[in-house]
Amino acid sequence: MRTWTSKLRALLLALLAAAQPAAAQAERIWRGRLGEAQALIVNFDRPLRAAFVNASANVLRDDDPSWRALAEKYDAVILNLPLDWNVQDKSAQKILDALAAGARRFPERPEFAHLPVVLFGFSASAAAAARTASSPLLSNPDESRAPQRVLAVVGLDEIDRPPFTPPLWTPHLFLSDPGDFYGGLKTNVQDLSPAISHDAYAKARARDGAPITVAAQLGHWHGGAHYAYRNRVDYSFMALWLDETLAARLPGAPPKDGPALLPSWRNHAGWLAAYDVEGPQAPRAPLGGDDERMAAIVAAPREKFADPRDFVWLPGERAARAWRYYVENAVMPPAPGAPLAVLDAFVRPGGDLKKGQSDLRLSEPGRPPCGEGALFVLFDRPITAGEAAVEGGFSARGAPKIWKNVMIVELEAGARRGPTRFSLRKVTPEGGGEPADFDLSGACQ
Repeated sequence: MRTWTSKLRALLLALLAAAQPAAAQAERIWRGRLGEAQALIVNFDRPLRAAFVNASANVLRDDDPSWRALAEKYDAVILNLPLDWNVQDKSAQKILDALAAGARRFPERPEFAHLPVVLFGFSASAAAAARTASSPLLSNPDESRAPQRVLAVVGLDEIDRPPFTPPLWTPHLFLSDPGDFYGGLKTNVQDLSPAISHDAYAKARARDGAPITVAAQLGHWHGGAHYAYRNRVDYSFMALWLDETLAARLPGAPPKDGPALLPSWRNHAGWLAAYDVEGPQAPRAPLGGDDERMAAIVAAPREKFADPRDFVWLPGERAARAWRYYVENAVMPPAPGAPLAVLDAFVRPGGDLKKGQSDLRLSEPGRPPCGEGALFVLFDRPITAGEAAVEGGFSARGAPKIWKNVMIVELEAGARRGPTRFSLRKVTPEGGGEPADFDLSGACQ
């Protein structure tokens, strides 16, 4: 939306403020190029401890509060460095070259050349991140010998057959968008014979001792597109998972004389979780976010886990509890006592809410067309009820629909172009809490 009323404006300003460095930090931030990588150091006056490597061609937003907070907490350099899934050693060497360039540029930081790494990739770049992690330049095939430099691997919307997999002793997070051909839980691993679903394949790796977490992101399409329209990757669970993983895995002192020898996490203690994959619903939910879902979830510490079903791994209790809430409710658990809040709002064009990706070409995010469509409002927790009134460039078609943490107001073209006002009333959070009112406004282009 282009204009926000007071309540949502306050929320937006708060989020923007959280994403900006404090004035006292300004002189500590360094941006530049290291080899082929675009690099960001948030804590420039402190020794580095890790490198976060984005293997995707699309650059991770370094002003995203989740990434900035992690980089600051763990004294990490962020490297945007596209990697090739087909040449693991060449891709690993690109990382080493970027870190060596940092050591040359900043000779007072000898640890730069030996930093352990976190690898992140989306789609085909998820395969690049995973396969690069298995290069002997980063991970000795003998898990007890150096180098063992890979702290964790995160893959969005793709998990692949060998050799496009990280070592079995490396923490691995697989983020699945429901119904996605390349990473949906019920679709098959590409080119693997005999055929096996992504879900079953991940659980088979967990049986072999791999510390692998699987999370289905309800309401997302390929690449994090919310409800087939707003492309916005949700880093919230990934950030928490990495936080718990790094807190236990990252060495206390940065390596200076040689690569880190990270411990093997094969059969790591942590927590285990079993679940079934259900869906899609018949007929398919018009909101598009209910293609498949995790259900019948059981999670417990490894030593207490007794469910006979196949399982996946989680790094600890905090991640396990947040993961369960996230995969069941499409949003992270809110802070205790916090009032209901709006996370995002946008108009998705097109009269047919089941069109999916074809709607993307009709309008830019946040610029509603003067035609039929739907207003999507995403709250920070599930809701059970709410009312909506529309004035201006659009008019509402019937009562709003509610699914998980989303309110959808179907729209039809109003009598004129111009500002549109959306009044949301008596929005009731699930599980208790006072109903809240919200006012939004936007302009029909």
